[in-house]
Amino acid sequence: MIAHSLAIPILALVLGVNSLAQRPASPQGPEAHLDLARRFLSARDLEKASQQAAIALQLSPGMVEAEDLLGVVEALSGRLENAERHFTRALEIRPDFVPAHFNLARVYLNRGKSQMAARELQTVTHLDPWNAGAHYYLGILLQKSNRNQEALSHFEKARMVEPKDVDLLIRLLESQLDLKRPDAEKTLQAIEGLLGDRDPRFLQLGGLLASRGAYALAIATFQKLLSVDPDSYDASYNLALAYFLSKDNNKAETVLNRLLRQHNVAEAHNLLARVHEDSGEYLKALGQYEQAAVMEPTNEDYRFDFCFLLVKHRALKFALSQLTRATEDFPKSARLRIILGAAQFLKPNFDLALQELLQAIEADPSISQSYYYLGKIYEKVGQESQKKIMQKLRDYLALNPKDPWANYSYGVGLFQEQQRLGDAPDFSEAQTYLLKAIALKSDLAPAYFSLGLLYYAQSRTAESIEQFQQASKASPQMHEAHYRLAIAYSKLGMKQESERELHLHQKLRSESADDLDKRRKEFFDIIPTMKSLSSQRH
Repeated sequence: MIAHSLAIPILALVLGVNSLAQRPASPQGPEAHLDLARRFLSARDLEKASQQAAIALQLSPGMVEAEDLLGVVEALSGRLENAERHFTRALEIRPDFVPAHFNLARVYLNRGKSQMAARELQTVTHLDPWNAGAHYYLGILLQKSNRNQEALSHFEKARMVEPKDVDLLIRLLESQLDLKRPDAEKTLQAIEGLLGDRDPRFLQLGGLLASRGAYALAIATFQKLLSVDPDSYDASYNLALAYFLSKDNNKAETVLNRLLRQHNVAEAHNLLARVHEDSGEYLKALGQYEQAAVMEPTNEDYRFDFCFLLVKHRALKFALSQLTRATEDFPKSARLRIILGAAQFLKPNFDLALQELLQAIEADPSISQSYYYLGKIYEKVGQESQKKIMQKLRDYLALNPKDPWANYSYGVGLFQEQQRLGDAPDFSEAQTYLLKAIALKSDLAPAYFSLGLLYYAQSRTAESIEQFQQASKASPQMHEAHYRLAIAYSKLGMKQESERELHLHQKLRSESADDLDKRRKEFFDIIPTMKSLSSQRH
């Protein structure tokens, strides 16, 4: 059986020395001590196993099996560097000794040296093409690198040797699901045939299926568990989650209501709130979010979800009071600081919003939403605050150069700084950041618009028209782009085009949302990605 411990390396060691049983051995010979070492190792008496292997190695310094066994003992004792030295010495004695290559690979895996582990495992498959363990671990490494087709090939080879190993079959199923292979269902059936009715791996299996979007299969798996154990909280919760993810909210709600009668826990209330929210039943959702937050006041996720819905549905005064309390209860939570800053942005209290966002960055400088809102606030605050914003954006971009919104915001800031200088402004750096933002996000209408303003300021009117056109194409409701097109066309003497764009500007402006609604849209576009994923167990 392929396991996730050193059980396989020990098995490989035993299989690698079977020929010793055919040798005549005196009671004092190295083979006798090695045999004793193996027996102690099987009994998990590591100290005596090590003593006997060391004696064998003293009697026969070139005994590769004893060197390898000492490495296994060291690995099982958690002394991985010592284990690595023993396996390396074993391979110096006999470079084609398969167990030592395999054991060394396992040590490299445990030490996070993936490339070195892969090299050793490939050597094993070269020396022993049907080594199931080597194919299994190579498959795992390839899965982690998203090389699923290659991983699948190794799992299939391992399966030919170990057709009833459940852990292997689950890995095989994972690759098949990722590749959308039609034979995934047959593999699932094979796994289910090997599992006992109450095997906890059924939950793992259902979670895997749900995480890959195979909701119907996941639902069937959880239903099988419930047919055996109707009171299982985990099976019921995950069944409800699978229904929710498959957009069957009615069944999700039914399962959760039944579950809550048996197990009144915050996690289930939080998931029921999501179901209600997704169904447009916001008052019900708010009640369930609040219930989860009250039942587990130390859970940041539940508090965040509750406060988010308050802000989303315009209960700003109450939301601000709840968020203020939440940040006091969770002073190191960057997420709560960001949503409080966003709520102040909606109010609008721009200076207070800036304070919260700066504290959020201090708590966790890696969260992109902080910098998104810094960019939105830039034009709303004084020059001293603008300098702080530019410094934060500069620091963030040094580590996250591929964030399109941060590149855009920083480019706009540079552009406006140069405009304030008056004589002979240098817009080259601002242009670089705006072009990079567009390269990273081709539909970023504000970046096209700002680049158009930059070109217009340089009297590059024809080029500015191209950018304003791109902005209106990326965001058809962006009336400002049509207004700027009207001005640019007028400057070029294109009266008919200018009048057309001015008419479009006036029409779109009369139809556009007010400033508060625009800020709300920005909030909905950015903040939901920060909602808790804690309820999604798979």
